[in-house]
Amino acid sequence: MSTLIGPKPNHACVACRAIKTRCGSDPNDPSGPCLRCQRLRITCDYSRKKPGRKAGQKSLSSTGIDRDSVGSTSDSNTVTFAKDLFDIRTNRAPPPFPATTTVPAIRPNFNPPSQGPSEPTPGSMHSCTADGVVPSTLDVTDHLDPEIPPDGRPIGRPLPARVRTQAGRNEAGGVVVQDPVSLDYVSQLEAEGLMKMYYEHLNPQIAILDYKLHTVDYVRHTSSILFTAILAVSAKFFRPQIYPPLLTHAQTILNRAMAVGECDLGIVQALLILVYWKTPTDRSAWVKLGIGIRLGYQLGLHARRKTPLPADEMQARTIRAAERTWFCLSCFDRAYSEIFDLPHTIRLEELGDAEAWANENPDLRIVADLHVASAVATASAQLMWAKFRQTRHTLPPEWRLVFLQDIYAQYERHEEHWFPEHPDRRLFGEVEHRSLRWFDLNHLFKLKFEMIDCAAPAEVPNLIKECLILAHEFTEQTEQLGYDGSLLYLQDTSAAHLSAFGMVAYKLFWLLDVSQKRLILRAVERLHRCCKDVAGGDEDAITAFIARFFQRLLQTINAESRAASRASSPNIRPDQVDLSADQPLFSLFSDQDDIMRISTMPADDNHVLDDQYW
Repeated sequence: MSTLIGPKPNHACVACRAIKTRCGSDPNDPSGPCLRCQRLRITCDYSRKKPGRKAGQKSLSSTGIDRDSVGSTSDSNTVTFAKDLFDIRTNRAPPPFPATTTVPAIRPNFNPPSQGPSEPTPGSMHSCTADGVVPSTLDVTDHLDPEIPPDGRPIGRPLPARVRTQAGRNEAGGVVVQDPVSLDYVSQLEAEGLMKMYYEHLNPQIAILDYKLHTVDYVRHTSSILFTAILAVSAKFFRPQIYPPLLTHAQTILNRAMAVGECDLGIVQALLILVYWKTPTDRSAWVKLGIGIRLGYQLGLHARRKTPLPADEMQARTIRAAERTWFCLSCFDRAYSEIFDLPHTIRLEELGDAEAWANENPDLRIVADLHVASAVATASAQLMWAKFRQTRHTLPPEWRLVFLQDIYAQYERHEEHWFPEHPDRRLFGEVEHRSLRWFDLNHLFKLKFEMIDCAAPAEVPNLIKECLILAHEFTEQTEQLGYDGSLLYLQDTSAAHLSAFGMVAYKLFWLLDVSQKRLILRAVERLHRCCKDVAGGDEDAITAFIARFFQRLLQTINAESRAASRASSPNIRPDQVDLSADQPLFSLFSDQDDIMRISTMPADDNHVLDDQYW
């Protein structure tokens, strides 16, 4: 329907002008609605709003308020002034401020209806209020500054139905133009292929989606943002030529959704997926993760379910999808807090018993839940490690050693429970078993090295030997991940763990005798070769960045080992360093060809990009 009367004006309609897109008229009906409004089945309005002050607004000068006097008022007067000014600008009486205000709590929709379709409905992925009314979204735009509404709508007016409906559908139930398939970025067959590759290779890394619930049709019709994010990250590895437009589209519709206050589970899941498989130079991971955590709290994902799962399988899977997302948020929170050395947000008491949750209903057989439970089980040890890093310089050596031994024992118990050596007792497949245990080995290596700094001198030789054993195991495990392809998909976590291993190996190098130095250097060289092979010549791959890091690390060790003397490594006492054992790097290798090629390689042209990444 069009509101146009008379000849068509030469400016775009209101809907097209709002998103700054081309407004094309219908050749068969020039005076009718534009093509875009016809396709979306919305009103085509060509009216042009006159610029000027909104009704009810008054300037400061018209109120008789002196601007210079504002800054000289006291804090209490400033609050009163701001409140009075708000009432003047909105031209209405101030609302009452009761002493106590009851705000209904937000809880996930864990109480499915007694009867209904077995297929999960779009609304089942959203939260519900305490009175049981399920909103399409929890709209926060009404809590923003009423003077500057983000979408230009009048104050107090609800969002249009087209915006408030579940992302991916319009008010008529059809797929909106945000869908990549509808936009012809990919065909339906290509989307199914990309989704299949995602579940085979990518989802096992973060275990966020249930392949029996999140089918192509279900995701496409419940969250176009999540649908686009899945296709984008899958295309990054399997259809790189369409990755840039899909990624741009995913970021565009995600930004639009957050700008209008949309809040649903699909947005949170899309944020985690886009953060994990971001481009190497994307610096928005920490901010996006923070938004995802806030949305999780807003959806009430932190509130534990107190009732059993429903008998209906699809409803049960829908409920577990929300709970799994909260556990994944907590894992991302801890991992990226360690990477950026910043405080975490989600508290330990907000997680509950993840292993009991994973085994609640064995009939569902969701392998991803065991993966998530294994990761959550290390939460206590990770938080203790973060606390230790903050306070290590204020504790005496004896206390530090006890602290580290406690954390180390927790990781050992975790490894024994979740990764038993006997194949018949294993909880995961071979690839997933190696991938998950890889993280534990890295933590054990770092903890064992930290013990050297606070241990008695008589204990240092044994600790060094244990460090070398763990370094060898970690190197072998990394090579296995490279051979089976998992290392390519680990992304930021692989960079963080491998670079941390390299830095610890660098510090450990100066404490070793000649034969031990050969072992640690061989481990670094093997990791360099593994990462370079996995990158396959792609200079922008994450593993290519790591390979260049190890190359520069070996060059640094070579240059410093040639010096006549060297200062002690950080965090290591001078009496623990054997400077007499320092030798040129070449003399420490029996097979010198590879190490000479690496250490004498000229500086590459990617150092600026590498510095931005690290």
